[in-house]
Amino acid sequence: MASPYKDLPEGHIRILALLPEEPASPLTVELKSWPLRPPLDVQLVSTAPCTECRDRGLGWEAHLDTLLGNKDGCFDVEGRNFSQSAERIRVEGGFLVAELSTRDGRRWVPDKIPLNKLHVNVCTAVVQSLGFDGEMKQCSVDLNRHVGNADGRFDVGKDQGHFGETAKNITLHGTKLAADLVRVDGSDYRDEVDLYPMLLEAWRDSHGYEALSYCWGDPVLSQQLLTSSPDGTIPITQSLHVCLQRLRLRDSVRYVWADAVSINQQDMAERNAQVQMMADIYKCSRRTLVWLGDAESGGPETLAFAALQAPFIASTTTMTKD
Repeated sequence: MASPYKDLPEGHIRILALLPEEPASPLTVELKSWPLRPPLDVQLVSTAPCTECRDRGLGWEAHLDTLLGNKDGCFDVEGRNFSQSAERIRVEGGFLVAELSTRDGRRWVPDKIPLNKLHVNVCTAVVQSLGFDGEMKQCSVDLNRHVGNADGRFDVGKDQGHFGETAKNITLHGTKLAADLVRVDGSDYRDEVDLYPMLLEAWRDSHGYEALSYCWGDPVLSQQLLTSSPDGTIPITQSLHVCLQRLRLRDSVRYVWADAVSINQQDMAERNAQVQMMADIYKCSRRTLVWLGDAESGGPETLAFAALQAPFIASTTTMTKD
């Protein structure tokens, strides 16, 4: 019988792909390989209509309805969807020009706004990397949502936001973002930040895998897992078999890392190497799935679920009485 682990590259995580099947059918998996730090091809897309951007091959785009609104016949940089009340929208000499309807709808007022006032609203990093199917995948990250300006220093975090409003000469080399950031006193300070962790997280959320932490239960390998390799099967425990059946999606493929399958348990050298990588494997997953067992089995799993539910039930009861 051919080994399902044959020809998988060293130093890679083995991913279990749960294929959508009917609940009663045998479990079938594909063994995929994926490096812990997938190579990210990153490019910057800015709305800045400037020679510098074009020379760097970054290009520029303007999703105008996400940048501008109409405030009683005048462009409003705080608003949205101006085109719903605009006519004759065009670009003339570095200006966006349009006729905007007044609030009462009785008049159309001509107005214009410099295009260079728009670029601060959108600064997007497009992240590309190979997916599990061997095809290039990509996702977009709105840097103005995740990167802020803390008095001349980059501040990276969820919903920090809008560094572009006080930034000039924005560049992206690899995953290193640099810009001249305006400080509170009006001076500029050039700062640089590595966006790799944030971009990897965004890519992982779009195309990554889930790591499984589960109760092994009875150690007897009583079930067989079919794999994508010719005649390849992997013996697994009843607990893991039930877990994978529950995790399987009906309408799509789900990528899961499970130690008993993703690590060749018969290869001691590999087992030792994978144990050293365990923290990174879980850290680099989209999320960790925890399986305690079948709640309706009547065994220890039922007691475990009851213990977990007790504080919630007590809290709910207290709130109901109040």
